[in-house]
Amino acid sequence: MFHLRRTSILLFIGFLTLPQFSEAGSGRLAVTHEFSDEVSATLSDAHSMSDMVSGGLADTQMMSDEVSATLTDTHELNADVSTPLSDTPTPSNEVSGTLPVMHILTADGIPITSKQEYVNAVYWLDPMGTEGIKAVGSADAPLPLQIRGRGNYTWNSFQKKPYRLKLDEFQPLLGMNRSRHFALLAHADDKLAFLRNTVGFELSRRMGMPYTPAQQPLEVVLNGEYIGLYFLAETIRPEKHRLNITEQKNGEQNPDRITGGWLVEINNNREDNQLDFSVDGTDLQWFWVTYHSPDSLSPLQRDYLFGQFQAMLQAVYDPDKTSTDWEQLIDVHSLAQFYVIQEVLDHTEAFLGSCYLWKDLGEQRWKFGPVWDFGHAFNSSHSKSRFIYEQTPFPVSIIREIARFPRFQQEVRRVWSAFYPDSLNGIEQYMTDFLGTIAEAAKANAQHWPDYGNADVYASAAPAFDRLRQKVRWLNEQWKLPYPDDGQPQENSIRSVEADPPSAAYYTLSGQLLASPPARGLYIEAPRGSAAGRGKKFLKKNHSFLW
Repeated sequence: MFHLRRTSILLFIGFLTLPQFSEAGSGRLAVTHEFSDEVSATLSDAHSMSDMVSGGLADTQMMSDEVSATLTDTHELNADVSTPLSDTPTPSNEVSGTLPVMHILTADGIPITSKQEYVNAVYWLDPMGTEGIKAVGSADAPLPLQIRGRGNYTWNSFQKKPYRLKLDEFQPLLGMNRSRHFALLAHADDKLAFLRNTVGFELSRRMGMPYTPAQQPLEVVLNGEYIGLYFLAETIRPEKHRLNITEQKNGEQNPDRITGGWLVEINNNREDNQLDFSVDGTDLQWFWVTYHSPDSLSPLQRDYLFGQFQAMLQAVYDPDKTSTDWEQLIDVHSLAQFYVIQEVLDHTEAFLGSCYLWKDLGEQRWKFGPVWDFGHAFNSSHSKSRFIYEQTPFPVSIIREIARFPRFQQEVRRVWSAFYPDSLNGIEQYMTDFLGTIAEAAKANAQHWPDYGNADVYASAAPAFDRLRQKVRWLNEQWKLPYPDDGQPQENSIRSVEADPPSAAYYTLSGQLLASPPARGLYIEAPRGSAAGRGKKFLKKNHSFLW
């Protein structure tokens, strides 16, 4: 059986063009009210999926039999479930007036539909009276920029889109360091009051990571239309006030210049600028490394990068966990810092996607960071009495294997003892202050995007506070005592975990292989080795849908 999974009814509706029902009962969408339990929806006499799913599932077959749909990990609906779908509130076009506003006008009002091609535009930033924020440009004298889409799941799965900005001139937007390169993050998938990335970035700063991207909330008006609460963020790139490393040239031919100036990402989305790895005889079936800087490689650069990561993986998967070979390629301290941050947030997708590493010229080891995407932080379906690599819905990542090295466990405890409790003191107040800053803008955002929640940020944030407290308490119980210093793995400290590879493969509606199931959005789950598992872009008759 193949499954189409989804975890939010409201977003699913955004993907569908529902058939016109001429008679009552010829087709129905029935929803039960208790969202703490499973919510089911039944579609009868369904049209072709190519008509129903915007995002284009081509070559689909007619689904004449009943298709069952199941919601998991859903959120409470404020509206009465009997309200017709056509009664969705009219989107608001009003800014809240409590945050700075960025106005963007594309040339001739051209829509932004591509992640590859920039659109020419102008912009200005109105502080709206925000203390310490300076205006940049004005309605009478806007400044030029280019804008395109960005992201993978967040770009493909939501109407509220994230964007990449390239300014014509360096600017200190919202008090950040001067740059031409920024991102507008929509965080449409964060129904925990936009706290996931916000807290993740703050923990990184408190941990003392060499660089943490700055992020500031603002509201955005695009071509005269209010499009909601966004987060202007520094993009990760080699730059003096960002990741301050040597910038290696594209196509470098000098062997003395290719050993540093690297910025790469362990990625769970297919990209053109990517290398593929696996380790025979292990449960690591795929490992994709996207090279961001340089982003176009000479054969010499490609061979060097491939050799580095192949050697790294072979060392990590060495059965002898007393070996220190892996430490010759990985900076253990930065890895332990990065890992502790992910554990505090219970970020079960860590080390699978948006996991950056860098290596400067003249350095031997790869360092983990900067942090970026915390899309599965404060995970509701994962026990707060487990490590992030234990019993997760995601494929195997290298952290599970690294956790078996005693020297890594020793470094994790050293990092934890320096971080806890002092660096965590005041984190809840920081979160509360952030909620106060965005509260009114979040209401306006929810009015415009009613499917994405967070109208009441305090109610939305409550689970995040609770899950954070639970996980920190449990982690301290595991890490408060020093790890034995005899260099041998300890059964009571390195917990046993499942070693079975995932039995299913996951695909986008267009047939693109995913490394793991997304938190929300439509996707295809198929048994490995099945027709869909070999890349077919259709669903057969009678396949069930879980969304």
